[in-house]
Amino acid sequence: MEFSLPYLILEEVESSAETPATKQSERDGNFATDLAFLRMEGRQSGRPAKFILREAHETAAIFGFDDHDWTGYAFSKHDSDALLHMQTNQDDDADTDRESDRKVEDEDQGEEEDEEDEDDDNIEPEEDLFASHGSGKVIDGKNAKWNPRIYFLCVAAIRVEFVAGRHTYITQKLDDAMMAWMHDYIFSPAGCNGRRDGSDNKQLFENMMQIKRLLHGLRDYLKDALEAWNDFDNEDDGDVSFFRDLTDLDATRALQGMRRSFKSLKPLMSKLDSLEKSCKEGEEALTLRMKVEENDRSRQAHDLSMSAYRLNRRATECTIKSQKAAEETSLTTRVNVQLLLTTTPLALALQYFCADSNIFSISRTPKTFAVCLFVLWLSLPLLTFILQVIDRQRRNFVDKVLQWMGRGNARDRNAIDLDGDDYELSTIKASRCERVIPV
Repeated sequence: MEFSLPYLILEEVESSAETPATKQSERDGNFATDLAFLRMEGRQSGRPAKFILREAHETAAIFGFDDHDWTGYAFSKHDSDALLHMQTNQDDDADTDRESDRKVEDEDQGEEEDEEDEDDDNIEPEEDLFASHGSGKVIDGKNAKWNPRIYFLCVAAIRVEFVAGRHTYITQKLDDAMMAWMHDYIFSPAGCNGRRDGSDNKQLFENMMQIKRLLHGLRDYLKDALEAWNDFDNEDDGDVSFFRDLTDLDATRALQGMRRSFKSLKPLMSKLDSLEKSCKEGEEALTLRMKVEENDRSRQAHDLSMSAYRLNRRATECTIKSQKAAEETSLTTRVNVQLLLTTTPLALALQYFCADSNIFSISRTPKTFAVCLFVLWLSLPLLTFILQVIDRQRRNFVDKVLQWMGRGNARDRNAIDLDGDDYELSTIKASRCERVIPV
């Protein structure tokens, strides 16, 4: 006969560091969830504590041939408080046994028999730690139940009641903590609650997924336990038929106790369904809020883009105005240059022909005056062109010399170096501008 029931336990741990139980669960690949974000109240009322939800199991097996030749084994993996309680009881029992042995050695046989007769009516039952599982259920170990089937039912009933109590505690604790967390962080207006702790939507969404995983895992444990019990308690082909012939009162009470314990798990399934529904509603609300905030960010980005567009448009308008001003300036400069090229020969000719002395021994007649003006009008533009060519050749020569000396590289005259970065700005030329060098 074997009883094995996995379940989950909610354990309070130190918030400052990771506990060995959590590390062991992670190494074993077991179900372990940190629930610190739910801010559940710990043993000290009113103060949030860190809780973890992890796997545990209860296993008990009895092997034998008859009512007087059988062996029982029990394996448990649960919280440290129950283990500490069992260890304390074992130590107390060991100390009591040692003290009793010392007293028995000092007393006479006759006095010992008299004291045993007097204390038979007042003796307290000795707890059977194998059966009680450290839960406080007192089963007298001195009055052992030799029928292995009856003993197995008592052992299983105690463990089933223990597991049912654990699941009930977890469900109630999660219900209170989860609804409070969703009220504070999901359904409350953003920025209106002082307990938000600066949590962003990404972290809230991760916590919501963790809650869904937690509820799904707890539901699976309850579902497996109820299905196993339904298979066991089936009147047609269930294993309960192996115990049906027992008429002992303890066996009947044990079966009734297990039925009550498993019956108490069914409302927990409905509670978990309600929590999963609330979790889904919270997820939808959080998704909607994330979409609204995303729309707000998109609208802000659009406003910034429109502001940048308006600035670029103003800059373009300023550039167009500057270009028009440059065209007007270039036109004025060109007119001035043309006027200068036109009036300069006339001024030179008048200055020469109106001088007191004839410097070049040229007859100063109207014909020579006209010829002189014509020559000057042709020579000045030609001289301007020649000077422009000479200036360009001079620049090229200087660039080649600097390049040969390693002091500089020939580069485009229109390239401008800004703060060492390779930026190249194109010159803006007016549609009707011409490059001229005034004399």
